[in-house]
Amino acid sequence: EGGLTEGKECSVCGEILVAQEAIPAKGHTEVAVNGKEATCTEGGLTEGKECSVCGEILVAQEAIPAKGHTEVAVNGKEATCTEGGLTEGKECSVCGEVLEAQEAIPAKGHTEVKVNGREATCAQAGLTEGKQCSVCGAVTVEQQTIPAKAHTEITVTGKPATCTEEGLTDGKKCSVCNAVISAQKIIPAKGHVEITVEGKAATCTEPGLTDGKKCSVCNTVTVEQQVISVGHTEVTVEGKQATCTETGLTDGKQCSVCGEVLEAQEAIPAKGHTEETVAGKAATCTETGLTDGKRCSVCGEITAVQEAIPAKGHTEETVAGKAATCTETGLTDGKRCSVCGVVTVAQQTIAAKGHTEETVAGKAATCTESGLTDGKKCSVCGVVTVAQQTIAAKGHTEETVAGKAATCTETGLTDGKKSSVCGEITEEQQTVDAKGHVYDNGCDSDCNECGDVRTPDAHKYGDWTVVRQATEEEAGEQKRECSECGNTETSVIPVLEPETNVARIVIIILIVIAVAAAVVAVIVVVKKKKNS
Repeated sequence: EGGLTEGKECSVCGEILVAQEAIPAKGHTEVAVNGKEATCTEGGLTEGKECSVCGEILVAQEAIPAKGHTEVAVNGKEATCTEGGLTEGKECSVCGEVLEAQEAIPAKGHTEVKVNGREATCAQAGLTEGKQCSVCGAVTVEQQTIPAKAHTEITVTGKPATCTEEGLTDGKKCSVCNAVISAQKIIPAKGHVEITVEGKAATCTEPGLTDGKKCSVCNTVTVEQQVISVGHTEVTVEGKQATCTETGLTDGKQCSVCGEVLEAQEAIPAKGHTEETVAGKAATCTETGLTDGKRCSVCGEITAVQEAIPAKGHTEETVAGKAATCTETGLTDGKRCSVCGVVTVAQQTIAAKGHTEETVAGKAATCTESGLTDGKKCSVCGVVTVAQQTIAAKGHTEETVAGKAATCTETGLTDGKKSSVCGEITEEQQTVDAKGHVYDNGCDSDCNECGDVRTPDAHKYGDWTVVRQATEEEAGEQKRECSECGNTETSVIPVLEPETNVARIVIIILIVIAVAAAVVAVIVVVKKKKNS
């Protein structure tokens, strides 16, 4: 509400001396009312808003339903022979509350199996039979050691050594288990007693024998006699090679001991010249050439002399130039010899032209897209002479999109956000479910939240309860109650008509039977509960 400045008036005549002026209302000063998060078992509240000056609620807080527990399994463990186990349980992964308690599983006890023993031998102790658990391996009956029996000795006969074979001493072993008690030792072989068997010398034409050896004890030949076949001792009588113009001789052979000629030398005729071409060379533009000649490839004698060929002179062709560009120099046409490549007219350099600049238009930056400054490039070759620079995107200027509170029948919306420049939504509005009408009970007709009026359900009355029994002289009374709202309805029980004594006796008998049946039914129910 607006205010008024201080004024003045005459207390006698009431004339306004200083008129009061209207002061505009200040408007609410919004402050946030903190919400609270919903937990597994307790509901929460959304954030609200109120005026810090007058306390008026500007944005009402809304209830957030409890989340409910997030169930996870708590691993159990198997029972062993000696230790109890646990069943699997359940708890909430968020608040840790136990939802299904773990139960103890009793220890299983050992499952005994027989552990076989073994008999004692000469060298090894034995074991009695024992017992252990087949599940966990725990020993339940220890095995006892049975002492070893000791060996029964017998002699193992040896053998004497010879010239070439080893012998053995006597030894001992156990006749029961064959274990060696005293090992046989090797007696080394004695070896041969060698004597020489004389040989004979060989000549050029008769074979001889080398000295040999044999054992004087067993006559075994230890070194065989070798046949010596000397024959002639050949030496070469060197010949000489034939040349292009002179005869030669082949190699011959003779014995160096007795001088006998074994292979006679033979005459080799003179070979004559072997002609080969002496390559000439072609005449060039500036140098004379030579014709092919001939000579002997063996002795080098010239058989055909080479002759001079005059120089040819240059054959000119044009060397194409190239046009100058913005950045590269060019060349004029030149000339050279098409045969030897010598330059006859040199090419001249043409200076580069330089770039012809034009502007490359930039673009403005938006909220989400970067922009570019103006740049420059050459209109001839396209080379960039001034690079465009990136202008960073401006980012959104956020403003609030007001939501609306949910009612009993209509959904609401949370506050959202959008860019005030480009209109892009930066934070979507979320739908808030309609609350639904709230009634005290099924018979209530007015909603506690919005006052909406509905046609209530009919009362849900239970069975009649007798308040006062009717007699032959006076009417009785009975009542029943609505299970929804507690409304009570009463009615009159008519006066009883007079009955004969027989009728009364029948009624009494029926009542007794009914009571007895009820007692039996109660006993049966109690027994069933005890048994279960």
